[in-house]
Amino acid sequence: MKKCLLYMLCFFCIIALPGCSQSQVKTRSTLAEPDYWPTEGWKYATPESQGMDSELLAEAIDYIIAGDMDIHSLLIIRNGYIVTEAYFAPYTRDSLHDVASITKSISSTLIGIAIDQGIIGGVDSTVGDYIPTVSPDLAGSTVEDLLTMRTGLNLYQANMQLFEMLSSPDWQAYIASLGVNSSSTGSVFDYNSFGPYLCSSMLNSALQTDSLTFADHYLFAPLGIKEYVFSCDPQNGALLGFGELRIHPHDLAKIGYLFLNGGRWDGEQIVSSQWVNEATAQKVMIWQDMRPGIIGYGYSWWIDGQGSYSGRGSDNQRLEVFPKYNLIVLTNSGCGKGLPCIYPFMNKLNSGFILRSIESDSAIKENEQAYHKLQKKCTQVEVYEPEEGFGDPVEEKLDDRFYDQVYLMQDNMLGIRTIKLVENDQNNIIVEVSLNTFQVPDSMIIGLSTDGQWQYSKGRYGLPLIARLDNMGSSKMIIDVNELGNINVWKITIHFEDSSVSMALIDKLGEGKDMVISGVQRER
Repeated sequence: MKKCLLYMLCFFCIIALPGCSQSQVKTRSTLAEPDYWPTEGWKYATPESQGMDSELLAEAIDYIIAGDMDIHSLLIIRNGYIVTEAYFAPYTRDSLHDVASITKSISSTLIGIAIDQGIIGGVDSTVGDYIPTVSPDLAGSTVEDLLTMRTGLNLYQANMQLFEMLSSPDWQAYIASLGVNSSSTGSVFDYNSFGPYLCSSMLNSALQTDSLTFADHYLFAPLGIKEYVFSCDPQNGALLGFGELRIHPHDLAKIGYLFLNGGRWDGEQIVSSQWVNEATAQKVMIWQDMRPGIIGYGYSWWIDGQGSYSGRGSDNQRLEVFPKYNLIVLTNSGCGKGLPCIYPFMNKLNSGFILRSIESDSAIKENEQAYHKLQKKCTQVEVYEPEEGFGDPVEEKLDDRFYDQVYLMQDNMLGIRTIKLVENDQNNIIVEVSLNTFQVPDSMIIGLSTDGQWQYSKGRYGLPLIARLDNMGSSKMIIDVNELGNINVWKITIHFEDSSVSMALIDKLGEGKDMVISGVQRER
């Protein structure tokens, strides 16, 4: 399956440190083999059986609730056993979740596998070696330049430029139009999505098959990852490389466990331990005032100063690996509060609760009371409680002539092609939306009730969303839509006229995706 949309982190510039590539994070490749592999699913254990304190982990759940950071899921795995998992309503344990730029870490792993297999020559291979049509400015950029965000591209607003690329007819031509500052290539860190995209295109060009098939055969299938949505470039079939992967939290954690075990999985070396070590080694330095706790960047992995590393994505997606503690911490979120809020909150969650709960490398005395308290809290957060202040009934009605009409929408970044309103009874309205995302047909069925309450509906890629009718007039309706695992939150105002419509979408996560889309009524 393939899909679309975008989210990215902000960009900034940092100078690479000479010799940083020699600083490596140790993996557990020399330690004992795990007593089982979670290919068919993770096993559970009490925190105490894995040397952790249930009381502090229960406090971690309270901290998350009080922090109001829109955490969707929390997964804590030690020694290969799930010791805590919580899914915060309305997000559910059964849903895939967009992991945003954690995709970069996974795409980097595919490059490592390709290098291990001799499909790509090495990190010193250049873009021009695999994409002959690339612009001369970029032809000499190496795999390492791309994976470490040292492309030298002229970027002034990376997120906006990414959206421009995605809306353009030729993505590689758009990248070429940006131009390159050759003095920055290989030396200046500038976080963006163009390098990972080019790396993925290089892989696709080098393969005898498409990169999605390669990913499934050599990475996902061996780990037992069966259900996911990974978007591809509609122009050349390459995986996007920078984002647009939707995956279950349990399956994403397997990627962390693969790295925790030096690239090994159930007797098979999926990716070499050399690649794991290099990918999680500090290649560039990051100023800590920008990302507190982070000291550097490797091959699309963020490095901290405590021997741990992480894949990270916008709106607080995190896959954190702590080799010292044989620990994985995974969070999915829909938080749009920005890095200045997210980093202090998450740093305290780790240092103040999760890491502090570790008392021993072996089992400690069971604390049945604290464990049941933890389990109760994890169960309670799964119950959805509507946000205070929402839910007032909508009294006025939309004019009947706007129902059962199909409106053809102008081209737009979201891929919305048509909308249609259906009134299935006096109190319920359905908004049918057809999409064509990255040239893949899709749909959304948005259910609304005039009582103003949130309703679960079917969103993009079949994932759940919630929506509510905020207000309505004779020719206007205002709705709130939270796409949950697709990490989009919208305030949408739809204005109807005799034979036309306009949709004003406000991006509530503040990622710059506000837009107005116009449409005309399709003739019957």
